Amino acid sequence: TYKDTKGTTACVSCPKNSYSADVGADSLLQCLSCPAGALTDAVGQTSQQACYCDAAFYRSTREDEAVRCESCPAGGICSDDTCAFGYNTSKCPSTTLIGDWGRRSDGLFTLRSCPAGHMLINSTSGTSKGTFNHESQQCRLCAENQYIINPNT
Repeated sequence: TYKDTKGTTACVSCPKNSYSADVGADSLLQCLSCPAGALTDAVGQTSQQACYCDAAFYRSTREDEAVRCESCPAGGICSDDTCAFGYNTSKCPSTTLIGDWGRRSDGLFTLRSCPAGHMLINSTSGTSKGTFNHESQQCRLCAENQYIINPNT
């Protein structure tokens, strides 16, 4: 909360999707926005830990670290547009999430392999070759009249 005028007026809560741990804050500017992709449930939050990742994102940091939200990779987006890796969401039905996913030491989810009949996509070129692109990761079903010998290369 903050109070930007002298007198007997009440303190004002920081707006939704922001927080302030400052005691004696005297300006709305002391209310800090949640990180990109994060929001809060209510006004008046006093810690960044009150921020959580929006349903289309997932948290890539531990609970005791600063909040960092990452865009969900294409292959991790559930049919209801939530991210399968989200903290406050249930995982997609097993028939929706395709491939073997794992969490790297930096907290990012990566697609490690795809099942037979699927091509691993993880680059800007739309294949597994080229510049890695976190958001493009997915297992793509082979087109009609096509097959793939090793889906993970």
